[in-house]
Amino acid sequence: MSLEIWTVSGAPSPWRATLGMAFKGLDYDVHLLSAAQKEHKSDAYLAINPRGTVPTVKNGDTTLSQSVAILAWLDREYPAKPLFGETPLDAAMIWQRTMEIFDYLPDATSGVLSPIFF
Repeated sequence: MSLEIWTVSGAPSPWRATLGMAFKGLDYDVHLLSAAQKEHKSDAYLAINPRGTVPTVKNGDTTLSQSVAILAWLDREYPAKPLFGETPLDAAMIWQRTMEIFDYLPDATSGVLSPIFF
């Protein structure tokens, strides 16, 4: 079975999934879609992922979207080089830090970044 990923150039979520596959040393085929040409909304792609979002990963009969779900699946399907630590405490600390960044970083940086970008 060949591991495949569908992505668009520069999108952060597909990068997350692709980096997970690369870290694990997996062989995979990349299908680069053109966002400008709306290839992620084409009938051919919607047959793979009806939501028309990226990334999508396919491995045989398994098709997944959402980068964090893909990372969780990769960690269980390919246990060598775990992405989320080797112990329960490792996993908990990784998720704690991840959620702290998700929950608190936007508010902490918006006062500085908003005037620069907007």
